[in-house]
Amino acid sequence: AYWVLHYIAAEIDHPFGDDPNDLDVEEMQCRFNRTLISLLSPLSQKVPSFKPRSHCVSASVGALASAAISSDVVLMPEGV
Repeated sequence: AYWVLHYIAAEIDHPFGDDPNDLDVEEMQCRFNRTLISLLSPLSQKVPSFKPRSHCVSASVGALASAAISSDVVLMPEGV
């Protein structure tokens, strides 16, 4: 039983190589490179627009105000 644990520990200790259960480092590097290249595309550089719906904004402001009243949170107006 101890030899089995020893061999399992040896496999875990050396995860890189050509054994069938080793990590495929080459594929991991290719995937990482593709991800980095996709971050360079103009579409990934553009920040999406955000337009909240008016009924959602008023509801969340009301929730914030009631939370501030029930706790020690101080709400400051924008620009202060």
